[in-house]
Amino acid sequence: MQTELLTMGRDKGIILPTAMLEQCNFHDQVEINIHDGKIVISCPKNRSGWEQEFQRMACSGDDQLLDEMTATDFEQNEWSW
Repeated sequence: MQTELLTMGRDKGIILPTAMLEQCNFHDQVEINIHDGKIVISCPKNRSGWEQEFQRMACSGDDQLLDEMTATDFEQNEWSW
């Protein structure tokens, strides 16, 4: 299929037919990458099991911040509650 690039502000876009999206099982989100100079559109990676992994990490104490929390200059001098 050949289509035109549409101008959307400073960006460009294309319209894909619903039938094409349904054949690829695309719904609300897609993943877009560039591979060998081509734009590749695919289904987002499955995140099943993440919640259980986060719970396991919390139980084992492996969910601590790696960097120390530091307030910014704005937070220290200009922010008011």
